[in-house]
Amino acid sequence: MLPTVFFESRLQFNNLDIKSLKDLIQQAGDIFYKPHKSDFYKIIYIESGKATFYIDFVRHEIHGGMILFISKEPVYWFEEVKDLQGTAILFSADLIHQVSTFFKSYLIWKIKDCTWGHSIKSLMELITIEYSYKEQDSTQVQEYLLNALLMYLKRSQVSTEISNQHDYQLFFRFRDFVERLYKEKKQISNYSALLAISERNLHRITLKFAGKSPGKIIEERIVLEAKRLLAYTKLRNKEIAEQLGFHDDSYFIKFFRKHVKMTPKGFQQQVQEKASENGNKYRQDHQ
Repeated sequence: MLPTVFFESRLQFNNLDIKSLKDLIQQAGDIFYKPHKSDFYKIIYIESGKATFYIDFVRHEIHGGMILFISKEPVYWFEEVKDLQGTAILFSADLIHQVSTFFKSYLIWKIKDCTWGHSIKSLMELITIEYSYKEQDSTQVQEYLLNALLMYLKRSQVSTEISNQHDYQLFFRFRDFVERLYKEKKQISNYSALLAISERNLHRITLKFAGKSPGKIIEERIVLEAKRLLAYTKLRNKEIAEQLGFHDDSYFIKFFRKHVKMTPKGFQQQVQEKASENGNKYRQDHQ
């Protein structure tokens, strides 16, 4: 089972904390370099340096001028970290008001390419300043600023201009339905009925805002959960199949192989080997 970093444990902070990346890496220790998850949210602004970053089993090259949003759900770790400098805002779900259900499990942007990049960076600076003041109402001000920041991040996860608010709301309602119902409802018709629109219209909307079909979005969410269960639980294929709403574990294995190009067992072994390899590398580097 993969390690989980909990609030008020290794990193020792309350509902909201702000740390330099240097301090965060130092306090996290070897877990920073091994596949793990956490029970809190993170917004990280990278001012300089670079690293290889894996999240939800996808590799990303990150560097100065980028911003990351990471929720509680994904498995992630860092490799080849070189002089990373920046700021990390760490916060609990208790501080999020209306936007949490809209988020993807993670978001990564280059600030210069982001429509709302200037506002996002400015809000991060304001939160950092307010955090350092420690005034009587600072906690409340930080919470308001954080939720404003999250609203801008929510806007930024859509790659196209929002010219049709109705379509925009339908897209996020579809994403929300998929997040809550993908284990029971796997057909596009299920979601078009919930949204009271045609399948053709739903297809048009998801292509506009996500660049992919509704069926692809549903399948990707199922595959992602299968990967997470394989990576950080000891459940057998039959038990995972049942959790994901498959009536037959052989069909689940066939579905997984089709989308991942390897068996569930092969994927599980690959994740375990990566965790062991990174752990050994960290120990060698810090001897």
